[in-house]
Amino acid sequence: MSVALSEIRAMANSVFDALEAGGTRELSPSDGLYWCMDSGQCWDMTREPDLMTGDLEDDVLDIRKDLTEYQDIAAQNAWHTLDHFIGLLTALSYQYKRSNDLLEERVL
Repeated sequence: MSVALSEIRAMANSVFDALEAGGTRELSPSDGLYWCMDSGQCWDMTREPDLMTGDLEDDVLDIRKDLTEYQDIAAQNAWHTLDHFIGLLTALSYQYKRSNDLLEERVL
């Protein structure tokens, strides 16, 4: 299966349009740290990935820097910018779930 980047862009725009229509206007990077893994490890199902922490504020600052100060680096190393987008997208999902009482309670 392959998906054109133009279709992925259109899908993302549709989701962002729906979020805005529903009242979501911003993401608060002050929500802090989160668990993540290296994107290179998430496709190797033969071993358990190493968990790391991400930081939403760092994600925003790095994306801004990649798209302004380091435009040539962003073009050559798009993986870096995309990895930071993963944090923002996950945070938007969490924020939506939290504001709509959709978070699952974990029973230990």
